[in-house]
Amino acid sequence: IVLMKHTAITHRRNKMARARKYLSNSDSDSAGSFQEVKERSKNNKEDFHKLTETKENEDSQSRQHIKFNIKRKSLVFAYLFWLIGGFGGLHHFYLGRINQGFVWWTTGGGFVIGVIVDLFKMKDYLSEANLESGFVRRHLYQVKNYDQPDFDSVRFISMMSVGMLYGYLVQFSVPENCFNLNRNEHRLLWVILVPLAIAFGNYLVGNIGYVKVKFAWCFAGAIVPSCFIALNPDVTGYAALFATTIGYWKREFRKGVLQSKISIFKYIIIFSGVLFYVLMWVSMFYYNVSVTTKIGERYYLRDLVKPYFRRNVTYEEAFSKFSEDMNRAWSEIRKEVYSLQILEDTESYRVLGLDWGATERQVTERYRMLAKQYHPDKTSPDKALEHNTKMVDITRAYEVLVKKKRHSNKHSEL
Repeated sequence: IVLMKHTAITHRRNKMARARKYLSNSDSDSAGSFQEVKERSKNNKEDFHKLTETKENEDSQSRQHIKFNIKRKSLVFAYLFWLIGGFGGLHHFYLGRINQGFVWWTTGGGFVIGVIVDLFKMKDYLSEANLESGFVRRHLYQVKNYDQPDFDSVRFISMMSVGMLYGYLVQFSVPENCFNLNRNEHRLLWVILVPLAIAFGNYLVGNIGYVKVKFAWCFAGAIVPSCFIALNPDVTGYAALFATTIGYWKREFRKGVLQSKISIFKYIIIFSGVLFYVLMWVSMFYYNVSVTTKIGERYYLRDLVKPYFRRNVTYEEAFSKFSEDMNRAWSEIRKEVYSLQILEDTESYRVLGLDWGATERQVTERYRMLAKQYHPDKTSPDKALEHNTKMVDITRAYEVLVKKKRHSNKHSEL
């Protein structure tokens, strides 16, 4: 909120300064006789027309030069790639938006919301990729008249979300017994790796399109809170917020033209990033994901899946064993849920003072009697708090039992 207010105030001050400068120039030009003002206005119009023609010629030459180097993209193919691989950012790779394509691939299409938004913003992406005259004029006007791009809340939230995702992924993917480190040394390793991951996520999202943020500022914002990650692992979220705030505060306009053609070097970088991202997920599930039983025994996921990948076990045997284990697990889960429901029903009968299996009518009559007895408005002030708590328990027990009775009656009628 402070950053948004600061950006709005700075933007308003810049506009007021430009307006005062324009008015001062206009006041100085207004001196002189009417004939001089008329003659000066005529000369200004001629100069303006000459300048406009020159600018139009330069823009047309530059656009011809740009179109010569950049192959135009098709809206039909963009929507086709969105339909085929929208969650993997395939349409962004086609339009040359490599950063956004990689972010879409790692976040499942921008946490699903981004894919839906792309359906309505595809024409804007296409005009930016083809460097159409309208987009070029708007971008050049902003670069000329503004010191930095306007504050975009969507980009700010996206930078923080992606940075937080990458930070937590690195934090959970580092093996606990890495390099034979103890618990404290293992957490100190987070102080180095987690800020790098957060800054990388902020850098990817912040440099989408013609906006530019620097990796150094994002890393500087992430490294300060991350120093406390050895004491509290939940600091990663605050580190992502600090990194996004400082990195986006120092945003700039991108100079030059984005190349929509992906070179071999970029393909190597994309493949390396994809491979590293997959390896982090594999490392997290193989080394750090575990299951703790009721008696406190801890089993790692890698130990639980090893019986399915033994050399003397065929694919059919492994699949059948996996199916049996899954059925057994679901049956245990159902038993646990059913036992919790039984405990809830037993507690409800106890609160109302009824025997197990009482009818709905008996439950209702008992509830009305207890409600009159423990109603807070009909008790003395010194017992109001106690009766209020008792009334809450009675109401909850009544709702649980009546809902279950009506549900069972409905099924018996069917």
